[in-house]
Order: sequence, then structure tokens, then C-alpha cells
Amino acid sequence: MTQIWWPNLKKCSSLSFTLLFYASCTPVWGATLSPKEIYQTIHKELLRHQTPNFETLLNSWTLRYGNQAFLPLIEIAKERSLQDPIRYMALMGAAKTGGRNSAHSFKPFLKNPSWMIRNAALKCLRILNNPTNEIFPLLHDPALVVRSEAITSVQALKPQGSMYALIDTLLSPENYHHGKALIIPQKAIKALEAITGKQTPPGPLEKQIQFWKQDANSYSSTLHQ
Repeated sequence: MTQIWWPNLKKCSSLSFTLLFYASCTPVWGATLSPKEIYQTIHKELLRHQTPNFETLLNSWTLRYGNQAFLPLIEIAKERSLQDPIRYMALMGAAKTGGRNSAHSFKPFLKNPSWMIRNAALKCLRILNNPTNEIFPLLHDPALVVRSEAITSVQALKPQGSMYALIDTLLSPENYHHGKALIIPQKAIKALEAITGKQTPPGPLEKQIQFWKQDANSYSSTLHQ
């Protein structure tokens, strides 16, 4: 385990974190590059990134650095001095280079102050197919876009307790404005249908919510018999 000190390219202050090196982390090109060099290069390329095709940049990192790009990208995503879109791209890049065993590195970002980073963390865990119930609190996130992304992730990952977590969103006041549903309840119902294979009966939203509440109660009763 080696302690590495890197300069913060934005503030000219010090940045440190601990890196573990593995033989499998050899760059595809075979060049011997230090974590500092990889960090600095990726940092500069993200700052001057202009093309809308982020995949091109990601493929370039993968070709040059292999999974050695993972930790530098995670560190860039942590830098609050950078603009959120830059950190967002870094986090998404880390998900593509880190592999499924790296999922734990993304969970702290679920609590990030930036809604864009929380949103990216949800997408990363979905990319890594990590069915953690740590995504459930984001079903009640202050940002509507994050709540919507959380439903997408719950539907895709199906962590234990998904049915009850989604039904709870149907009853949450933050998903209604002057009594009118704000997209989330309807999306949650679609997710419940996808997870359970059941169809919501036609009718007003109140009737549909009641159906799922009763279904959850029946399911709970069956578990305790």
C-alpha cells in the first residue's frame, strides 16, 4: 500500500489518497505510468473535453491505461472544486473501468450534496448490477430527477424490499403538488408491475395505489404464515 500525493490542478494544493496496485492493472499499451501521471492526463482531458461523444474519450482511457484509470477517475469525481458535469463524466468513466467488484466505491456518492453526482452514482450501481438497498433513500431525494432515476434503478436491480420501497413512494407527499401526482407515482406503479408481473387495475390513481397497498399486505401476510 503506497501513499501518493498529487497536486490539485485546480487549487494548486495537495491531494492524497491510498492506492493498491495489482499485477492485473497493467496498461494495455504496456507503458509504465505512475498514478500521478494518469491522474494528471485524465484531469486535463476532462477539462478540455469538447466533443459530445464521451464514449470516445472513455475508450481512449481504457486503451491507454486499462483499469489503472479507475482510481484517478474516482478521485476526480470527489473534487468539489470541479464543475459537476466534469465530475459526472469521471464517475461514469470509473464505473466502466472498475468492474463489478468496485461497486462499494460508488456508494458514498449516493449522499453527495450535488444532485447530479447522486444521479450518476445511481447509474453507476446499475451499470455494475449491484442490487443494494442503499439506493432506497434516494426514492425520497429532494431532486425530482434523482427520485425518478432511483425508481429506474430499483426496477432494474430489484434489491430486497423493492416492493415496499416503491409503494412508499406512492404515499409520499413530496411526489404530489396541490394533490396532483408529479410523474413519480405513475413511474413507481410501472416499476411495481415490472417487478411483480402483476397488472394495475384501470381507474383513478387513488384506486391503483389502494390495489398495491392491499397487494403488499397480502404478500406480507403470506410471508408470516
